Amino acid sequence: MSSFHCHAPAKFCKTGVSHGPPRNRRQIWNNFEDWYEWKLRQAAELRNQENTRASEVTVTFREKTKTIFSELAGERASRLTINGSQGIIAEALKDEIGLEVADDIGFHLSDWAENAAFLVALHLFPERFTAEEIRDGVLAVLTHVPNHLAAASHLAGWPIRDVFNVGLKLDE
Repeated sequence: MSSFHCHAPAKFCKTGVSHGPPRNRRQIWNNFEDWYEWKLRQAAELRNQENTRASEVTVTFREKTKTIFSELAGERASRLTINGSQGIIAEALKDEIGLEVADDIGFHLSDWAENAAFLVALHLFPERFTAEEIRDGVLAVLTHVPNHLAAASHLAGWPIRDVFNVGLKLDE
């Protein structure tokens, strides 16, 4: 066995020797597997903390959006969460492109209605959102909407191009 000491927290160490994170780069782990396991657990704990914070803020910006749309549209605001326009879109497009493709396009244009509602609510009532809620709402839009729009455009036969010259690269 090596003379190196494990610096993983005691609950992660299999060697039973000195514990704790390395105090400097010269201290090394007893073996790579112990270090890797410890790093994975550290990352998981950090993700859990971040997810808890993110979900709290996500609930806040989503709830504010629902409240604003309930004030504006009454009971119709509940349609934002159920892909309410998917069938209507499919019905309008089916004669030109077929029902199956039309239904797929309807899905891709209606699945992110809550994201669209957030953007509209933000445009109409920016003062009702905190900077953190705006940040999280914008990130929710950016992680959800673009792929739906790209899919709907592709299904309809419209190419995706870098018309704004921002260096857009499409994965094949």
